[in-house]
Amino acid sequence: MTSDTRLHRLYSRARLDDREVNEFIGISHGILADGVVTPAEVEYLQKWLVAHTAAIENPVVVSLLDQVDRILADGRLNSEEAAELLMVLKGFCAGDFELGELMKPSSLPLDEPPPEIVFPGSRFCFTGTFAFGTRKECVAAAHSKRST
Repeated sequence: MTSDTRLHRLYSRARLDDREVNEFIGISHGILADGVVTPAEVEYLQKWLVAHTAAIENPVVVSLLDQVDRILADGRLNSEEAAELLMVLKGFCAGDFELGELMKPSSLPLDEPPPEIVFPGSRFCFTGTFAFGTRKECVAAAHSKRST
């Protein structure tokens, strides 16, 4: 196999992975649209995850499949399970947003627990849209971390 062929396969695989994740985000937004997770939505999500987990092997998606399997193990969806899944999907899709607001990046478990970042003697300028919260919340968080 030539290096061009390997590179083409690698690039194609990355494009497929991106497409699968984007499709999953779309499905998640559909489930979140009315703010309620129904049994039919969880069952569809499970079918989609099973069909796609082998293809993308994304650890976050695999973890979600485990959670959905656990939720559906007893054949019913209770209110606590629905609320938990709603929060997970909001985290994956960067939560809710207001009309006209820029979409925020995902709050995947990549930052749980949050990494410790230390910049002694540095100053920070907060500008733009934040995934964490408002500008004031970001400033307060930075000040609270600085004093610890």
